[in-house]
Order: sequence, then C-alpha cells, then structure tokens
Amino acid sequence: MRGSGRPGWLVAVVFLGLLWGSAGAAGAAPAGSGAGRSGTPHDNVAQPHSPRLLRELAGAPDGSAAGVTAGGAPTGPAGAVLGVDVAAFEHPKTSQYPKGAPIDWSKVAAAGYQFAAVKVTEGNYYVNPFYASDLAGATKAGLPVLAYAFANPKAGNGTPVGQARYLVGHAGKVNGRVPPLALDIEYNPYKGGECYGLSKAAMVSWLQQFQAEALTLTGQVPVIYTIRDWWHRCTGDSHVFGPDLLWVASYTTAARPALVHGWGNWAVWQYTSTGTVPGIDAPGRTDLDALNLIAPGLQHTAVGMQVSVPVSQVVRGATPGLAYVASGLPDGLAVDAAGVVSGLPVTADAAQVSTVTAAAEGEVLGSIGVTWQVGSALTVTAPAGQLSLAGNPVLLSVPPVSAPAGQAVSFTAAGLPPGLSISAAGQIAGWPGQPGSYHVTLIAADGQHDMGEAFFTWTVTPTADRGRVGPVRSGLRRRCLNDPGDTARPGTRIGVVSCDGRDAQRWALAQDGSLRIRGRCLSVNGSGPGAVAELATCSGQARQRWTIGTGGLLGNGAAGQCLTAPRTRHGTTARLAACTGPASQQWLLPPGPVVSQVPGGCLDDPRNGTASHTAVQVWPCAGDAAQNWTAQPDRTIQIHGRCLQARQAGAAGARPVELDPCRGSPAQRWTISAGNTGMVLRNPSSGLCLTDPAGTRSGLAAHPAAVTGPCGASRVALSWQFR
Repeated sequence: MRGSGRPGWLVAVVFLGLLWGSAGAAGAAPAGSGAGRSGTPHDNVAQPHSPRLLRELAGAPDGSAAGVTAGGAPTGPAGAVLGVDVAAFEHPKTSQYPKGAPIDWSKVAAAGYQFAAVKVTEGNYYVNPFYASDLAGATKAGLPVLAYAFANPKAGNGTPVGQARYLVGHAGKVNGRVPPLALDIEYNPYKGGECYGLSKAAMVSWLQQFQAEALTLTGQVPVIYTIRDWWHRCTGDSHVFGPDLLWVASYTTAARPALVHGWGNWAVWQYTSTGTVPGIDAPGRTDLDALNLIAPGLQHTAVGMQVSVPVSQVVRGATPGLAYVASGLPDGLAVDAAGVVSGLPVTADAAQVSTVTAAAEGEVLGSIGVTWQVGSALTVTAPAGQLSLAGNPVLLSVPPVSAPAGQAVSFTAAGLPPGLSISAAGQIAGWPGQPGSYHVTLIAADGQHDMGEAFFTWTVTPTADRGRVGPVRSGLRRRCLNDPGDTARPGTRIGVVSCDGRDAQRWALAQDGSLRIRGRCLSVNGSGPGAVAELATCSGQARQRWTIGTGGLLGNGAAGQCLTAPRTRHGTTARLAACTGPASQQWLLPPGPVVSQVPGGCLDDPRNGTASHTAVQVWPCAGDAAQNWTAQPDRTIQIHGRCLQARQAGAAGARPVELDPCRGSPAQRWTISAGNTGMVLRNPSSGLCLTDPAGTRSGLAAHPAAVTGPCGASRVALSWQFR
C-alpha cells in the first residue's frame, strides 16, 4: 500500500493503491494470488495496496474506473487539481529495462497533472528502489512530491517511532526540506488479521506515536491515507485525527467521496485505480487523485454585489494545514481558510484573471485560474413582500430595470418558494406548495455584464380544507377511507370500512396536495413499505402531500410509495407499499378540477352535459360542475359519465381532446405521472400529452381549446394538477 503523505499530498498515496487494484484486469497477477511473490514474510512491498482493500474498492457501487479516459488526459471531478500516485509497481520490467522502466515525469506534467505521491518505505524493512529517481524527476518537472510510508503495525516490524524515523531517513530533501509526508494505513496484506493484531485503542495509540515522531523530526504532521471500512473496523471511527489532513480512497463517479468517520472534510481523494497516464508504463492501472481544489469556471458579478465562490471541493469547511492563497482577485475580494472567495467588488473590469493556490506545509500542491467579469451596478427594485396560499396559482411581474441604451435585461432569482420559477422577462409564475417564509434574491443582468440585485420576502400560508370533497373509495369491495372515531384526532390510524356516506368518510383534496378531514391531514408514520397512514396536524410536510397517479394510485410525496388497503377486512389500516397498481392501491377520489399549471385555467366541458364529441377547453377555474373530473381506476378521466379522449383525426402532434361515451378504447386511457411542476397526462395510443395551448399566455383569459401534443415534462403547458 502506499503510505500517507503530508497534508495535501494524500492524493498520490491513494492513487498508487488503486492502481494496483486494477492490475489483475490488465493482465498482471491479481493481488493476493501469490504470483511473482518472493516468498519472504513481506511479499507485498512492490504492490500499491493490500488485496483486501482492492477487493473492497473494486466492489464499490459505482465501480473502480471512475473518471478515466483511454487517452490518459486528466479527468476526475470537474475542474479539480489532479495528481498521480506511484510505487515500484509503476516501473514494470521490460526487455529494454530489465530492472524496471523509468517514469517520464515531463510527459506526466505536460498531460496536465500537478502533483505526485511516491511510496518511500514499508515498515522498517523496505525502501522503494525507484523513490530517489522519481523524487528528482517529478521535482525537475515542477510537480511537488508527497512522500509516503506503508504502515505495518504488526509486532516485529518496528515500533511506530522506528517506522517514522525510517520514512524520514529515506524521504530525502527538496530545496533543503523534507517533502510533505503521508502514512498509508489500511488492511494488513500479510498474516495476523486485517488490524495487524491490535485492538482499536492500540491502533489509535500506534498512529499517534508515528505522527508525533514525524512532527518532532520534520515539523510536519503526516497526512493519513485510509479507507472508510478499515477505519471503522480497526480504530472504531476514532475522531482523534479529525484536525489532520485526510487522504481518502473512494472509487466512485459521484461528485464527492465517502468521508471516513472522524473527519469533516478531505484534502486528497483517490478516485480511481484505472488511469492511463502519459509517461507511466502502466496503462489502465495507475491511481489518480484529486486535490481539495476546483475551478469554478467563468464568474460574472458586478460592483457592490455579494460574492461567495468556493474553490475547494464539494465537501465544505476549512481543512487545518491546507492553506489557500490568491493573487489577481478583483478589488474587494479575498480567499479564506475554507477556500471560498468572497467580498464586494468595488471596480468594474471586463476580464480579470486570478490564480488561487493550495499549499500544505509551505509546499504548493496545485493551482487554478479563475476569470472574473465585473460589471457596473444596475438598480433593481424589489417587489413588495408577497403573500400566497399554498396550491394557489401565482403570476407576478417584477418592476422593470433601467439599463444602458440598447441593452436588454434578463432576470433570475434564488430562494423562490418551491413550485415557482421566473422567466427571463421577469415574470414569476407557478403553484407554491410548501408553506413557509422564503427570502428571495432577484438578480438582473444585461449584455455588458452589468448586474444588480434586490431582496424581498415571500410568505406561503397553509391551505384550508377546500377542494374536491367526498369519499375516497378503494378498489376493494366498495370500501372507503375512514376516520374510525369520527374525531379527527392526531395519531388516529386510518383504515377502510364499508362506504356509508358519513362525515367520517368526507375527505377534501386541498389545493396544496393534502388529503384532509375536519382540519387534519392524512399523513404517514414512517418512510418505507408498511408505514401506517394516520391523521396529523397539517404542517405542509411532504409526508402529508399526495399525488394522483395512473390507475387511481395515491402516491406519498415523502416516501415514494403508494397508499394501500392490504386486505378487504372491515377496519383494515391503510399503509404504504411499492406502487405496483393492484386493486388494493386503486382509489376513486371525489370529482374536482384538473388545473393547468399555466395559472388560472381548468379543464372544462363547455356544454356541461353529456353530448358526444364535445371539444374540451381550458377555461378560468370556476369550481362548478363543468369542471368536476374524476381519475378512474381503469385509467380513464371522466365527467358527466363521459370519457376524455384524444381525437384520432387532426394533424400529427396536435390533436384536440373531446368527450365521448366510455368504451374502454385506447384513445380514452391516460397515464398520469409526475412532471417538473405538476402531473403529466399521456395518451399511450397516440404517444401525445395533454397540453394547454396557451402555455405562453401572460394573463388569465379564457382559452377555448385543449389538445394532445408532443410530450416534454419540462414544459409548463404539459403540467396539470388534480384539485
């Protein structure tokens, strides 16, 4: 295994370990197979990792080849500073180089890598024969080196003090100083147990003694390289080392590594063992690492606007020992210990380039460039504080902004209530669903990078018990959802009984998606299959919001499960289960409106009767009988005993919808699924979706047609809500 290095150089160590992990796939003998071993008690010295660690990481859910390209170009986390991790394994013997092929460090640097971790020692019995040449070559190519030891705490391999002295004695010097150090501690590759025969307390003490001796000899605390599972098994998730730098091995394509318990951040992340690096003769078998530094891309701001841009990796928070330095930042900005550039720009500048550098123990680990465009300030006027009812449509135009002649202004916003969005023209629309107080930042920008912002508060209040009211019928033997005590007391378990029309069965599907009875909301106690349905005080939480799905399914917003009556027996408690669509999950709700997510419009029967081939329209929501629709368990949507259907005639991609006698034909069946802002109603026979043709309207005027058109859940005109 590779040893850990000093803070900020953990990357190299982890990288080597992962590299060996892919050796078997590349044709080399699998780790732990015994092939090519010397037969000595320490036959793992040339390998980057222990066989157990390789098995652990190779079995990671995301695989062990994250971020690798065949051409060898650095990839990994977007914008991150990357490095390589090498040991003797990266110097394979060839006919040209019978003692081991050298690494061409100039090619490594030219490929874009900015640092290297190199194994120095293992225990008190092994020195990497290529370390001195790798240190010299990498340094000449401008790559800082992290020198690491592979720890072997098993009795007989030297004390922790002795192993620390062994590392320091062979690490050499660069410009008169010992390079940053790291300690690789992981599964024991030899006999004696994965924790080297030590208890958790003894292992923690061993590591502390190693670090203390290294600190005494060099003035620096070694970075610790490890893996989450080993740390749990062998130290009991010790938090003693939390202030030190962490080099974590985590092979994943995720945006962040799985942190080792005991640390709140990471300094280096070994993210793959299957890299191909120009200059290293180990194609597809090299470990790659990312430094806790990432390029944020082109930054647009303006004079007087608050800036907060992280250049550290996804996991936030300061890492002790890892320092950030910046040069060329716009006046008024600075970088802090957590790697966040913040402040208020004071001077406009069309293009200013800054450099942010990360260093540990005074040694530069990597740097990134950030281009800033600082515009002049625009004056933005915030709307007055807004008050909305959860589930009610919103349409608000923000005050105009005065910009330089010929420059169009576009708007964005942060902090809007969920369900609302803003157009570039400054129109805020949608259906707020979550009650609460929201602090909104309104931002305006023109084509010259001039920007301005304003702030206001948007309060969303809970919805009262209004909406479609009546029984909620189960698909099982005429059973209805029932409040057994008819008291609406919080904590009451809700079950199914014979439908009798009593008040205990009169439910209201409110505009915020809650299902209510006498002021209480149907909620779930738990989050997975088997969670019980019960009454609770209405709070707007996701567990109290329900969506109507295909075939009359009632989906719970928090659990991703469906309301189920598991048996037909009188009084059976309703529970959550996976949404598979049996009769026990089919519910018929009271009639009510189907509301367009373009504010103000409802699906409407213009004749308010039973005439066949009646063209359905979108009309201002009135709550009358012409807008009382039901989503039936047979996947039809009905009103006045007629079914909504997609007319077969008409241009492809835009067919009117109409009412006709229910025949069970494919044109009358609809699937209902969640979209970005509501439900999407798809007609499988045509492959088209129900559309509000006035999807771009700016007012609430009546529109006489509803059509089926191309599906696309991101379009507001395709989003509907059952109310």
